[in-house]
Amino acid sequence: MINPLRDRLIAYDVSLDKLDVKIKRDSASVLGDLDQLADGLLYAQLSKYEPFPLPLSIFEMKKADLRYKSSVVAHKSFLDTNNVMLRLSFLGEELKYVNRLDSIAKKLLERDLAKEGENYQHFITKS
Repeated sequence: MINPLRDRLIAYDVSLDKLDVKIKRDSASVLGDLDQLADGLLYAQLSKYEPFPLPLSIFEMKKADLRYKSSVVAHKSFLDTNNVMLRLSFLGEELKYVNRLDSIAKKLLERDLAKEGENYQHFITKS
């Protein structure tokens, strides 16, 4: 893989990890930050080499997890509300994110991670 692309993969992964730390530290949603972090060029460049590259699948899983956690944090102040419909609405949104996370995780488990890991050894060891 091309060195600048490898470095961008690591940088993108680190950025996602920082957002995870921010959710835990600040108890604040990072959806806006996640949208700003979107890197379509990185996805397009990596997809030239293979249709569903392992790092992109991992990024999608991390982003789904961040969306779920952001939703939970955003709804935290409404946990004690008596408005059942509001709580149900929030749970429906959180369930959507959990289902997305589950779907991505299942697809990752179906992959031959040992074989694919050989192609992305630098990414695996540095991130």
